[in-house]
Amino acid sequence: SALYAVAITDIWMWSPFVMLLSLAGLSAVPQHLYEAAAIDRAGWWYTFTRITLPLVSPILLIALIFRTMEAFKTFDIAYTMTTQPTAELIAIRLYKQAFQQWDTGKSC
Repeated sequence: SALYAVAITDIWMWSPFVMLLSLAGLSAVPQHLYEAAAIDRAGWWYTFTRITLPLVSPILLIALIFRTMEAFKTFDIAYTMTTQPTAELIAIRLYKQAFQQWDTGKSC
């Protein structure tokens, strides 16, 4: 399906950015917290949920916000890869409404 091709292309384009933000967040976690958890014999799940995730969640939230903003701008990828009506993304629907149906008021 064309929609899968658009999704795979979008993931391929933006995964390095999200991984870079995630790596920056993980490197900002102080190492002494992991050492203290190891001394207390905390398991990997406890360490992840009580140390890693709370300290990395602001960075992951920023990455999620950036990805959501970029997902609304996938018009160029979807429009050049497919013209099928089944792969109608929000950006393509707005384009068709504004420039093919000449209803610019609803597309804004």
